[in-house]
Amino acid sequence: MHRGAFHDLFGDSSCIVLLVIHCKSCEQAVEQAKIAVASGANGILLINQVENDDGSVSTLPIDPDFFSIITAVREAIGDRLFLGVNCLAVTANAALPLLLSGVGDCKIDAYWADDARIDERHAEGEQVDAERIARVRSTCPTIPLYFGGVAFKKQRVVPEEGWAKAVSLAASFMDVIVTSGAATGVAADVNKIVQFRRAADTSALAIASGVTPDNVGSYLPYVDSFIVATGVSKSFHQFDVGKVCQLVSKCRGYPWYTGIMQPRVREPLSEYAWLDPSAIYGDAYGWPALLKDLREKTVSAVGAGKVAAIAGIDATGFITGGALSALLGVPFVIIRKANKLCVDTVAADYVDYSGKAKTLEIRTPLTVPVEGERSGVVIVDQWIETGHTMCAAIQLFKVSGLRVVATVTVAAETPGRRLVQEALGEGTVITALDGPAVQQEVDGHFMEGFRGLPGSRGVSCLPARLTMSRSLQQDYEESGVATEPERPPSDALSMSNWEKFRKSAPARRPNRLHVLLSIKTTDPPEDFKKIKVIAYRDLEARKLGQPEHQLAVGVSSVPLFPDKSGYVDFTSELMQIQAGYSTPEDRYNVGDVFVTVLHCAADELECRMGKKTRIPCRPHVTIIIPQGVRYTFENKNREIDATLCSEVTPGLAVSSRYLESSQSTEEAGLQESSAPSAPMVQGFDYTVPLLMLAVVVLGAFNNLLGRMRAVPLGEYDFFTAVLNAVVYVTVWSTVFLSRRYTFKVTPKEQADFVWSVRGKWSLLMFGGLGDAIGGLLGFIGQPYVSGVMYSLMNQAIVPFTVIFSLLILGTRYISLELIGVLIVLLAVCLSMHNFTASHSDPFMAALIALSTSGNALSFVLKEKVFRSFVAWQTSAAHQPLLGDQQEPTSSPRKLDVFVVNCCVSVFQVVWLLPLLAIGPAIGKTHGLGLFDYLHEAGHCFVEGCPNAWQLYTAYIAVNLFYNAALLFLVQRGSALLAFVSLKAVTPASAILFSIDWPVLGPSTVTWLDWAEVVLVTIGIVAFRAGNLRKEEYIREGQRKICFA
Repeated sequence: MHRGAFHDLFGDSSCIVLLVIHCKSCEQAVEQAKIAVASGANGILLINQVENDDGSVSTLPIDPDFFSIITAVREAIGDRLFLGVNCLAVTANAALPLLLSGVGDCKIDAYWADDARIDERHAEGEQVDAERIARVRSTCPTIPLYFGGVAFKKQRVVPEEGWAKAVSLAASFMDVIVTSGAATGVAADVNKIVQFRRAADTSALAIASGVTPDNVGSYLPYVDSFIVATGVSKSFHQFDVGKVCQLVSKCRGYPWYTGIMQPRVREPLSEYAWLDPSAIYGDAYGWPALLKDLREKTVSAVGAGKVAAIAGIDATGFITGGALSALLGVPFVIIRKANKLCVDTVAADYVDYSGKAKTLEIRTPLTVPVEGERSGVVIVDQWIETGHTMCAAIQLFKVSGLRVVATVTVAAETPGRRLVQEALGEGTVITALDGPAVQQEVDGHFMEGFRGLPGSRGVSCLPARLTMSRSLQQDYEESGVATEPERPPSDALSMSNWEKFRKSAPARRPNRLHVLLSIKTTDPPEDFKKIKVIAYRDLEARKLGQPEHQLAVGVSSVPLFPDKSGYVDFTSELMQIQAGYSTPEDRYNVGDVFVTVLHCAADELECRMGKKTRIPCRPHVTIIIPQGVRYTFENKNREIDATLCSEVTPGLAVSSRYLESSQSTEEAGLQESSAPSAPMVQGFDYTVPLLMLAVVVLGAFNNLLGRMRAVPLGEYDFFTAVLNAVVYVTVWSTVFLSRRYTFKVTPKEQADFVWSVRGKWSLLMFGGLGDAIGGLLGFIGQPYVSGVMYSLMNQAIVPFTVIFSLLILGTRYISLELIGVLIVLLAVCLSMHNFTASHSDPFMAALIALSTSGNALSFVLKEKVFRSFVAWQTSAAHQPLLGDQQEPTSSPRKLDVFVVNCCVSVFQVVWLLPLLAIGPAIGKTHGLGLFDYLHEAGHCFVEGCPNAWQLYTAYIAVNLFYNAALLFLVQRGSALLAFVSLKAVTPASAILFSIDWPVLGPSTVTWLDWAEVVLVTIGIVAFRAGNLRKEEYIREGQRKICFA
């Protein structure tokens, strides 16, 4: 049942209170039912616990006396209260027929079963017991509602990871989903209720056990009904009237439709976008419920016959005010902003919530019919923040000679409410959200219930407003804002313009008092001393990857600055991260900057700190947990004003990070949670290892077939470079265009990322140059060296990759990695003494080694493009509440390999044309002109050289798959990982070349060749071990990085 329909049954939008009566006798049950009526509860639930004459509880499934108790209670309360029944251990399919036969025509509104027989271990179509209950219910229409227990006390334990599925299944079999704490009188964990609310979505949800007047506020934002007994009782069979009245009072004024008003804003963390009343207009249950509440409250406060007109403030007040005037049957007056009316007007000036001076106007004279007591005006707006707008509207009607008897809004902040009340005098400030619990959230600009709702874009809650401290305001005023240079527009904000703007902005001291993120750890690594915090100035800076260069970070309350790499020292006791700015223009980007700071901090903490990390949330702190990061949220104290925003799938992501309120952490010290969630087990990803294996196997056969292909062509092997380029551009372009336009696999944004005017083609153009040079020089030298020597010379790609990664990607290496590289270089040097034995030309071997520089450059540039695309996507996805195009829970999509391959191959052909002049210059055309040489080579390829085109076809097929596998490995890992895999191609090639192949015959592999292979393998292992050790250093915060 939709939660709106559930509340409509009771005619009450607040949380429904159902008191549980443990039946002892008719007199006792009737007495407790009368208490429920007097206290204002919505209904009662009778439990079958009838006592025998000797005081023992009846062991019958349903005691016959229970039927008479039900009848007596119904006669006593009539239709004033909702009446439901619980037969404890009796399932609904057995209890319903017995109840109908036992009570006759007595009206029962609902049946409540502790166990609804939902089994999350089975699929929806396999819920045998639940389906049996559903069939019986269809034969008992006189008991319309069914309350079913899910993960309920004293029933089969449902593990936390099964809650979401259990609730989803339950929604199809019952009207109200009921859950509880671990035992009678034990309060349910709030985190459990939050997860149930997310999974239930719009279905009605109730909670039983452990609810008291003291803790009811913790659950109000998430549930639709409280089923309560022990928390408001003197004894097992008798209510405490005072506690019942207190509980009912606290449940009023927090309407269920509050969650519908969760903002979905475009701007990154707008300061005022903490509530969106306009979102309720399109809800079939919420909009009528809101209007009903406002109408009833207006009639109750003013009187139906005393309202002469409803007035709505421009512009959102028009919608609610117009609907309310229609419901009350009175005229509607519009209050417009300045210069919007084309008639004579009365005006009033005011300062709105954003600090801007504005004017309101109404027409004059007003045509409001005033008859006797019907003389009051009710002003309607969306909400009251500062109160200045509403006060200006009240002044307009005073000038016009009319009396304002009430104001009506969805919500009103307490300071603004007081100001409006003073302006009204004896009038009434009416709001839909007027309960004590919800008023506290309105004043704090954070609605607690939003974190229990499934976010439409994967964000499960909303941030609190980040306000500017007085000291920060003073800093801005003292920094010379008036002399600030004009900021360049976003479309002109190039790297150079950005640097000029930063240098020209007036300097000021960093902010010392603002948002704090306190970090405590109970078990940090022994040598863990540093943490990196990154802040971006604003949206444009984030897109350009320009971090804030003066981020203030404090240990306790002492302001410090990070070193040039962004690291600061800290102790394991306590650290507070404080964000500071260096230029006044950031005054208008406070929200975006702060969320970015805290997001980056949380991201770094996840990978740098120990498993027992705790991040206490201070008031008005927003922590963004990046997509894919697993977490749990332990919150023992609900009286906080902090927000946790998650971009992961709610209810499915758990790990050993604990995020708590600062108050609860201080109370609990550094003790671990009593019931930590079990880590989620994820399957091993075999993609990268399989790609590495494919690269090794295909690489070895690529070397073999390349050498076989070179034999029949002989002096014409230079022609292969031209042919390869043509094949590459044809195949990769065809694949890319098919995926883009025919199969619609490649999104337009990926094609634009590479091919647009400002795309990455400018980088890949040089990648094409590298491939053209590498391929051309490699094909020139390949016929003149042995297969093993050719494979060894290709290992020169390692030092070239190190150099280009250092210069282009900023990669840093530790000593073990560099030792591995030196060992590989040593093997290459040893091979220079083996040219005679291997029948290899030393010059051509050196040429092949040099050719690998072009391929290394190409792959590093490709990796840079892949990284840039992921960074570009991530920067958009991590903008809070921004990016409607993003999938709710998907990871950033990787750039399509074929987009990159197509671009590189096109430029490879373009570069190859002028590079072909190298052939005649070094005598590779044997005295012929270039075109004559190509003509003869083509004739040899087609029919003049035996097996030439057949071997080439086999070679190019393997080569295409080999290049694709290599690029996929770069995409999923890195260029270095790909080249680590390439090192294993050498021993694999040596094994293949030792076999007696057609055309080639067996190659002579000497002991020195095998020694070189062993050295290369040792270098590979050392290099990979260095990779792993460096990752460990990074996780521990150490800086044992060369060249850093």
